[in-house]
Amino acid sequence: MGKVSTPASSEILSEQYLTNSNTKNDLIHRLKLVHTTLTPTSTFEIDVTSPEYPSIDSLTAYLISPKLLQSKDKSVRLYTTLSCIDLFYLYAPEAPWSPNEIIQIFEQITSQLSNLKHTHDSTHNNYDLYLHILQQLAEVKIGVVLVELCRMGEAEAGEMLKELLSTLISVVNKEHSQEIMNYSVMAISACVDEFDATIPTFVLDVLLLPISKGPTGPSTSKAASATPSPLPSYLTCYNVLRRCEDRLSSPIASLLNGLLSSDTRIINDTEIPAESVYAIVFELHRIAPNVLTTVVGNVTALLSISDPERRHAVVKLLGRLFYSPSSDIGSKFGSCYCKWTERVNDVDANVRKTVGRCLVKILENKGSGANGELSRLATAGLTQLLNDTSAEIRIEVVHNICDLASESPSKVPTSLLQAVGSRIASKSKIERKDAATGLAQIYQTHGAKAMLKHIDEDENCEIDTITEVIVTAQTGGKAGANQVDYSWIPGKILEAFCYADNVDAEMRSRIVQIVDDVLLPKSLSTTARATGLVVIVAAIGQDSNAYKFLGQFLGQRASSQKLLGEYLAAREKSREFDAGSESYLTTNAAALEMLENLVAKYAPMQANGENIAKIHNHKDKHIFKLMATITDPNHSVAARTRALDELPKRVASLGNPTIAWMKSFVRRVSNGVSICFDTINHCAMLAQECGRNDDWETAKLLLDVVKLGVCSFPELGSGNKSECFNTLIEFFSECNKSSAKDRKAAQKFNIVTMLSQIMAVIAPAAASTNSFDFSKSGSSDEELQKQLLRLCVKDGTPEQACHAIYVISALHVNKENIDRRQTIAMQKNAFGPLLKALTAPQRLAVDNERCVSILSALAALAETAPHAFEGGGDGSEEGRGVKAVRFALESVLLGRRGASLLSAAPSTIDEEESGSGSDSNSDSDSDSDQPKSSRKSASAQKNKKASARTKNNLAPLRIVAAIELLTAHITSLPKHEDSSLDFEDEDTTSSDVTSSTHCKSVFSVLLRVLKDDGLPPASKDRASCKDATSRSLIRKAAAVGLLRLCDSSKRRDKFLSLEGFNQLANVLCDSNHDVRKAVVEELSKMITGSGTFGGVLPNLKFLGMSVLCCDGDSGSNGGAANLGKTINAAKAGALQSIDLLRNTCDNTLLQCKSMGASGAKKFETNFKHLMMPEFALPFTLHLLANREETPSTKIEDKDKKSDDGNAHVKQLKKRLKWLLEPLITSLTQADNISFLLRMTEILSNYDPVAVAGGVEGEAMVDGEELRNKLRTVTKAAREVILKHVKTDAHLAPYPGLIQIPLTLFVPKGGVGGGVVEGDLLGLNDADAMNDDDNFVNDDNDENDHDNDNGNGNGNGNGNANWGSPIKSALKSPSTSPKKRRVRVELKSPSGSVGGLGTPLANRSNISDLSVSMDKSRGGSSRPKVKISTGRMSTGSVASEGSSKSKGSANASGNKRKKSGAGGASGVGAADRSVTDSEFSFEEEGEEAGAGARARAGGVNKKGNKKAKTTTTAKGAGKGKGKAATAKPKVKAKAKAKSTKQ
Repeated sequence: MGKVSTPASSEILSEQYLTNSNTKNDLIHRLKLVHTTLTPTSTFEIDVTSPEYPSIDSLTAYLISPKLLQSKDKSVRLYTTLSCIDLFYLYAPEAPWSPNEIIQIFEQITSQLSNLKHTHDSTHNNYDLYLHILQQLAEVKIGVVLVELCRMGEAEAGEMLKELLSTLISVVNKEHSQEIMNYSVMAISACVDEFDATIPTFVLDVLLLPISKGPTGPSTSKAASATPSPLPSYLTCYNVLRRCEDRLSSPIASLLNGLLSSDTRIINDTEIPAESVYAIVFELHRIAPNVLTTVVGNVTALLSISDPERRHAVVKLLGRLFYSPSSDIGSKFGSCYCKWTERVNDVDANVRKTVGRCLVKILENKGSGANGELSRLATAGLTQLLNDTSAEIRIEVVHNICDLASESPSKVPTSLLQAVGSRIASKSKIERKDAATGLAQIYQTHGAKAMLKHIDEDENCEIDTITEVIVTAQTGGKAGANQVDYSWIPGKILEAFCYADNVDAEMRSRIVQIVDDVLLPKSLSTTARATGLVVIVAAIGQDSNAYKFLGQFLGQRASSQKLLGEYLAAREKSREFDAGSESYLTTNAAALEMLENLVAKYAPMQANGENIAKIHNHKDKHIFKLMATITDPNHSVAARTRALDELPKRVASLGNPTIAWMKSFVRRVSNGVSICFDTINHCAMLAQECGRNDDWETAKLLLDVVKLGVCSFPELGSGNKSECFNTLIEFFSECNKSSAKDRKAAQKFNIVTMLSQIMAVIAPAAASTNSFDFSKSGSSDEELQKQLLRLCVKDGTPEQACHAIYVISALHVNKENIDRRQTIAMQKNAFGPLLKALTAPQRLAVDNERCVSILSALAALAETAPHAFEGGGDGSEEGRGVKAVRFALESVLLGRRGASLLSAAPSTIDEEESGSGSDSNSDSDSDSDQPKSSRKSASAQKNKKASARTKNNLAPLRIVAAIELLTAHITSLPKHEDSSLDFEDEDTTSSDVTSSTHCKSVFSVLLRVLKDDGLPPASKDRASCKDATSRSLIRKAAAVGLLRLCDSSKRRDKFLSLEGFNQLANVLCDSNHDVRKAVVEELSKMITGSGTFGGVLPNLKFLGMSVLCCDGDSGSNGGAANLGKTINAAKAGALQSIDLLRNTCDNTLLQCKSMGASGAKKFETNFKHLMMPEFALPFTLHLLANREETPSTKIEDKDKKSDDGNAHVKQLKKRLKWLLEPLITSLTQADNISFLLRMTEILSNYDPVAVAGGVEGEAMVDGEELRNKLRTVTKAAREVILKHVKTDAHLAPYPGLIQIPLTLFVPKGGVGGGVVEGDLLGLNDADAMNDDDNFVNDDNDENDHDNDNGNGNGNGNGNANWGSPIKSALKSPSTSPKKRRVRVELKSPSGSVGGLGTPLANRSNISDLSVSMDKSRGGSSRPKVKISTGRMSTGSVASEGSSKSKGSANASGNKRKKSGAGGASGVGAADRSVTDSEFSFEEEGEEAGAGARARAGGVNKKGNKKAKTTTTAKGAGKGKGKAATAKPKVKAKAKAKSTKQ
C-alpha cells in the first residue's frame, strides 16, 4: 500500500480531530475530510499499520460511538458510515470492531443503502455516496463479515445479514442504471458464495420470495399494460440464482421438497407461504431448471391428494411447466406428463377446467416436432373434455380450441376439430351454437377463402382454374400449405338443421345465418361462391343427412316465400274495403291468420305474440313493400341486404325483441348469398363450359348444385328471362349433338339424365315467363322437342323418358287461364303422336329391350296428360292408353297375353309406324313380327343370345315400370278425378280400365306381389326375379303403389281388404333397408297429405298402421331393418298428422255446434270417429294383435318373464308409444287420457277378427292365441297410458260416445270372430248424416240404388267407411235429384287441393284446413266454408241423447237378437262377408229415448223415402229397432221406443 506523506492526513485520521469540532456543520465537514482521506484512490492508499497514523485506532473506536453512528443528523450518520466502510477495506481481512459493533455498523450501512432506492442518478442528493456504499459492498465484499459472524453462531448477525440481502434486492429501481443491479448481484453473490455446504434458510427465503411474485408481479389493475416490464427485484434474484446455481440447487430443492411434502421442520424454519411454493417452482424452470430435477416428481405425486384446492394448484403448476415455451419438462418427465393428463377425469370441475386450458396451450406451444407425443396426449385429453359432464367446461374448451385453430390452424389436428364438431349435437344450447359458429369461422378463413383465393382475385379466370380447385377438393388436396382438412365442416353444420324451432329456435337461426353469410361470405365474387358451393355439396354427398336437411331447409324457405307473398296479397286485398266493414274485418282477419301461420311455421316469435298483430297493422307501408322484395326467389343480394337493414329499424318502436325477430325473419325467408339466382346461374354456365371441355365429372358436380337449388326454387331457373333455363337447354342440345364418344363419356356421369331432370323442374316456371313455339319448323324449340321425343322413344333411359314427358307437358300443354275443354284438346294434340309412337307394337312388347323406358314414359304421360292418355281409339278400337294399361297389367304382370297387344292387326301396325315420325321409323327394336333372315351371320346370332340375357335381367325393372304405370294411370285418370266418389261396383266389364273392377284387379295383383315376397305373378318372370335385389325392387314398387292408390282423396282405399291391409303393413317391417325406408317415407307423406297425395284428411287406419315404423331389435320387430335417424321424420309426420286431425276435428265440432244441439249430436255420432285421432287406436290394437312377433299371455307365463324383461313386450310398448305419446302430449287433458283408457278397456273385452292369409284361407293366427295377444296388447297400451296420468281427473269415466269398429272386433261369443275376407271397414260409401234436415239421404230416385251388400245408411248410427273422407248426400232444394259430396280437405298454400305440382320438386307443406262441399255435376255454385285451425278438446263433447243403460248392437249378415240389456238389432246385410260399416256403441248419459231415436231414425220426417241400401237400426237402453232386409227399392222402416227410467 502507498504511504501517506502529508502530516495533515495523520492529523485528520484521529479522534481529536473530530472532537475538536465546534458545531454540527463543522463536525460534518471534518467527517467529510475523514471519509475523503480514508477513501483509497488509484495513487494513494492508507496503511493502518504504519506509525504515521498513530491515532487511527482511536478514530476507528470513536466512529462507532453513539454520538456519531446514531446521531440524529443524517449527514453525520452518512459520513460516519462511509468512513466505517472505508476502514473495513483498510483493515481487511480482520475487522477492527467487535461483533456487536460490526452489527451496529451494518445497521447503518443497510439504512443508508436503502436511500439509494429513492435516488436515481447524480442529480439527486447524496446519490454518489449511496452508490459508493453499494460499490464497496460489491467489490470489497463487506457482507462476508456478517456471513463469518453467522458461522460463529451470532444470532443477531443472521438477522442483520437477512436485512442486508433484502435491502440489496429491493434497492434496485426501474430507473436505475444497469450498474446498480450489477453491484447488488455481486454483493449478494459474495455472501452466498461465502457459505459452506449449508446455506441458511433465511438466505433462500430472501432470494425466492421475490421470485414467487413473477417477473411482473401480481396484476393490480383490470387494464394491465400490454407489455409490462419485469420487476427489478425479480431480475436481481434471477441473476443471483443464475450466478450461484451450483451452490443453490441442492438447498433450494431440499427446501421446496420439504414444503411440498409438508415437512413441519422446514415449514417452521421458512417464511415462504405454502401457496407460493408453486409459483417459485414455475419460475425456477426458467431461471435454474436443474433445480427442479428432484422437484417435479414430488409435485406429480401430489396429483392424488384429497384436498381439491391443493390438487388444483398442483395441476395448474404442472400444466404451466408442460406448456411453457422455454421448458422441455414435458418431454423429460414423460411419466409425469401422462399422470397429469389423467386429471381430465378429476372429480373437481376446477381441476378439469384448468387441465383443459393447459392442454390447449400445449398444442399452441408444443404442436409439432419432438413434442409429437405431448400433442397426441393433449389431443386425446381435450377430446375427452369435450365430452365432460360439465357444460361450462365443454363450452370453454370449444372456445379455446376454435380460437387456436383460427389463429394457428396447423396446430389443431383435424381429429380435434371433428370432436368439436360432435358438440353440435350437444344438449346444451350455448355449446352447440358456439361449436357451429366457431367451426364456420374457421372454414371461412382457412377453408373457403384460402381455397378460392385465385378465383376471387380474377372472377373471369379460365375454366381450368375452377376445375383444378374442384378436383383438388375432391381428391383430398388442401388449400395452400395448410395440412388440416376442413371439407367436413359444412356437412357437420348442415346437419344442425335437424334442430327444429320448437327444439331450439336460436340454434336454427344461427345455422341459417352461417349457411347464408359465413361459409361463403358476401365478400367473395359470384364465381368464387359458386365454386365454393360446388365443393361443399360434393363434400357432403347426396346420400348424407346434411344434404337431406339442406334440401328440407331450402324447401321450407321456398314455402315461406310463397306464404309471405300470399299474406301480402291478402293484406293488400283487405285494404280494398272500407275500414270497419264486414268484408274488411273478414279479409283482414284471414290475412292476419296467414301471417300467424307463417310465423309459427318458419320464424317463431320469442317475444309477445301480440307483436304479430302490431306488425300486421303497422302504418308504415314501406315495411310490406320491403317484405315483397324478398318473396321472389330471384331477388338480388342487394334486396336482401336492404330488407335486413331497414326492416328492423322500422319496427324499432315495438321493442328490442321484435327487432331481433325481424332480423331472424328476413334471414329465414330471403335467399342468402350462397344459394341464390346468381350462384345457381353461374353453376349452370360453368357446367356447360366444362362439358365443352369434355370435363364431364366436374360438369356433374356443378349440375348437382343446380339441381339442389331449382328443386326447391324452380323460379331460379326462370330468372332474368330464363337465362339459366336457356343455358341448360343449350347444354342439353350440345350433349345430344355430340359425338358418340362424348355421349358415352357424358352417359357415364348421367349428364343427360341430370339435365332432363333439372329442366323438368324448371320448365313450369320457365313456361310462365316465356313462350315456346314447337310448331315453327327449324326453330330451336322444335329441335328441343325432337330431342326430348327421342329420349322417350329411342335413346333415353326410363328416368330420362319421364323427365322428357314432364318438360314437354310443362312447355307445351300446361297453360293457365284455359278451360277443361281446351286442356283436353291441347293434351291430345301435343301427346297424340307421342302416344302413338310409344304404343307401337314393336315398342310395346315384353321382349323389347326398351320396354322399361317405354312404360316409364307412358307412366309420366298418364300423370301429366291424362286426357290424352285416356283418348279413345279409331272406331271400335281401344284407345292407345287403354291398350298400354292392359299391356302393363295383363302382359307384363300377369303374363296372360303375347309379347304385344297390337300384334293382331298387322295392317294397322304398318299404318301407325308410318305416321309416328322419323324417330319411330328409325327405331325397330323387335323382330317378333318379321320373318327371320337367312343371311344373319354367326355374330348376329351371338348378339341375339347376349340380348336375350340382357332382357332377362330387365324383368324386375319392367315389372316395376308396369306397376308405376298402373298406379299413375289410376291416380291421375280424369274419370277418377271427376267421379271417384261414385266409384262403386257398377255393372262394368273387366276390359274397362276406368272401372272399379280394374282398380280392384290392380289392388289384387299388387297385394299378391307382396304376399309372394316380391315375386311377380307371371310365372315366366319368376325365375329371373328370385334374387333378393329383384324381389326388393318389386316389393318396394308394389307397396308404394298401393299406398298411392289408397289416397283418401280418391276413396280407393275401400278396395284394400282387411287381409290386404295387414299384408301392406308387413312391408313396414321389411328386412330390406331401401324397401322399408321408401314405404315409411310414403306412409308419412300419406298421413300428412304431402307429396303426391291430395290434401285430404288422412285415414285413421293408416295413422294406426304407422306404429310399425319404429325401429327396434330385428327379432322383436318382425325382422325389420333399422332406419336410424330417418325414422325421426316419420315420427314427426305422425305427430303432424295427429295435429291436423285434431285441428280439423275441433273446427268441425265448432261448425256442427253452430247448427244447434242436433249438429253437435250429429258430430258425436257421425263425424267424430272419422276425425278424432284417438280413434286410430282400434286399428293399431287389431294390427298388433295379428302380428306374429306380438307375444301372447301364454308365452309370457311359460317363460316366467315380466313384461319389461321380455324383448317382444318392450318392442310392443315402443310401438304403442309411437301413437299414444303424441296423442296424449298433443292434448294433455283428462278426457283425452280417459278416452284412451276406456277404449283400451272396452276392446280388451272384445274378440279381434282374425285375418285370412294362412293355408287355404285359414286365419294367420289361431283364435285363442289371437285373443291372448289382444290381451297382451291392451295391457301394454294401458301401461303406456297410465304413465301419463297426473291427476285423478285422468281416471274419470269418459263422458262421450265410444264407437267400436265391428269389422275388427266383435263381442265375445258373437258371430264374426272367424276369418273375414271382406274389405276393411266396409264397402259402404255413404255416411249416416240423415238425422237433420241439412244432412239427409238423397233417396228421391227410386231407381237409383247402390249395391252395398246390404249395408245401409238409413240409420243414425254412423255407419261410415272409416277409410274415406267425410262424405254425404245433401238434400237438394230443387226437384231433380242432384248428388253432392262433402270432403274435409287439407288445402295447399296456393289454395288448390291436390294436383300434381312440379315434378321432382318438393311439395308444399299443408298450411290450412277447410271443409268444402263440392257438387259432382251440375247445379248451383259450390258452397265452401273456411274453418280456422284453432285447437280445442275433442274429448269434452258428450252425446246429448245418450242413455243411462248400456247396450251394443251387432249385425254380421244374419238377423240375430241383441246380446245385451235393452239392445236393438236388425238385418245388416244379406252377405255375411260384409260387416265393415257397423259400429258398437258404449254410452253413458241421460235421455235413453232420445239416444235410441238418434240411432234408429232411419227415415225422414215424411216417412216416404226409398232406401238406397239396407238399413240397420240400432238402439240403446230398452229401445227396439227394426230394419228392412237387403233388397233394393225397399222402404226402410225403423222405430225406437224409449222406456221410462
